[in-house]
Amino acid sequence: MLPKVSINKNGDGAGCATPKDPTIILVDVDDVASEPTRTVGNTVVEGDLTLKEKATAIGVYATPDTIDTGYDSEGETDAKGFKQKVGFDHPGDSVDINNLAEGGANKGFIILVKECEGKTKIFGSRCNPLYMTSTPTNNKEANKRHFDFAQSMVGKYVPGFYEGPEPALAAASAGNTETE
Repeated sequence: MLPKVSINKNGDGAGCATPKDPTIILVDVDDVASEPTRTVGNTVVEGDLTLKEKATAIGVYATPDTIDTGYDSEGETDAKGFKQKVGFDHPGDSVDINNLAEGGANKGFIILVKECEGKTKIFGSRCNPLYMTSTPTNNKEANKRHFDFAQSMVGKYVPGFYEGPEPALAAASAGNTETE
């Protein structure tokens, strides 16, 4: 349903880039006990993202100015939809980041991205998760890994605004050392 409201300018600077919290929260869909619900035309999700007992989400540091979120609109008449996406760079070449790239390559994720102004956006769902691709760079200009997460299927929702509690994050590894 299309909400019938006029949309005014949001205010001075509304088009400026939105600073984001550098911790991207990845939730393996296999760990989800319940998730928020959506209705077309209301981008505020209803309900909380809860994990199964003893499950945790993964917090990944992202270089703040590389965080890129959004969606692509595609499809034929009467079948238009959206593919949600999140991209970012992670500096360095640690064992842990390589383990995430390898172990998460075929996993589906729900992702939370927090904005520094207090909003949190939720990307993906259990039935239409985001899937990861990663590209390492280690040359004279940078030692980093770029991650792209995107839905493989078009869905009827753009990323939503999440107002519930964040899931518990896994503890940082004691062995988060750089490879040589």
